[in-house]
Amino acid sequence: MKIEGWKAWIVSGAIVLVLGAGLASIVRPVLYIPDACLSDTVATTSLFGAKLEAVYTNCDTLAKDESVRVYVSSVAEGAKAAKNPSGEVIFDYDPSGNQTAPSIEDVGDHKLLISISEVSSIFVQKRRWHDISIDYRIGHVWYPSVPQGGR
Repeated sequence: MKIEGWKAWIVSGAIVLVLGAGLASIVRPVLYIPDACLSDTVATTSLFGAKLEAVYTNCDTLAKDESVRVYVSSVAEGAKAAKNPSGEVIFDYDPSGNQTAPSIEDVGDHKLLISISEVSSIFVQKRRWHDISIDYRIGHVWYPSVPQGGR
């Protein structure tokens, strides 16, 4: 029996759908990798009644993804943040292999200074948290993505 014309297209489409659904059910479990991300606290400090915590996260799935996030929370929330980072992200960047933790220091008058020698790109760079002003000293940004004024 020979199938021609539009019937051939319908049969071909049905075969592609069945094979695609079968392949998806095989590949999906392979792509899901539990615990593919590892996080490590690289710096912690308390200033002005706030706890600041820099957390390095490295994910290895189909592509390597790494970031450093600086979280801030009130000291009262600090015990909870020690086990599982919580609070607000004030600085989030791709370290580009730079394993140096950011420096977080009190520069007076409710001002923080976050310093790092170089980063690949910046995703979040907040200038204020509650009554604390935040300044940054970043040596070099390889792929700038935040406007000069910050976010």
